[in-house]
Amino acid sequence: MADYGLKISKSGYDVKTATPVQLIFSSAFNTFKIVLSGSTSVSGDAYDSFSTEVTHDLNYVPLWLVFYKSSAGTYYKWAHGYGDFLPGDNGCSYPTIRVDTSELYISGMFYEDDETVYFYYNIFANQIET
Repeated sequence: MADYGLKISKSGYDVKTATPVQLIFSSAFNTFKIVLSGSTSVSGDAYDSFSTEVTHDLNYVPLWLVFYKSSAGTYYKWAHGYGDFLPGDNGCSYPTIRVDTSELYISGMFYEDDETVYFYYNIFANQIET
């Protein structure tokens, strides 16, 4: 491991001499590293389609995580990358999410009239493809 960066040791271990097993965190570990995060929203009526894009310009396909919340009463949910309606969900369909080397694409369909769907996203430095 590198001797620079951030390290946090477990209780009872000196962070300067701790082995990797004795550390809670080290910036040398292969962890998720957020390069872009934010939020966006879309509004519309029942059965209208929506789409929105987030530009990341990383020049590779990154790992991503998106949560969403509908004004129609749904709780925060993890958007997993494919579209599907949930009966009784009282909000938008599960959005379809895809990513390429420059954009994160979010699309779906509204479930109720005058609905707003809020998206919260994290795009990571970790590449899906190497």
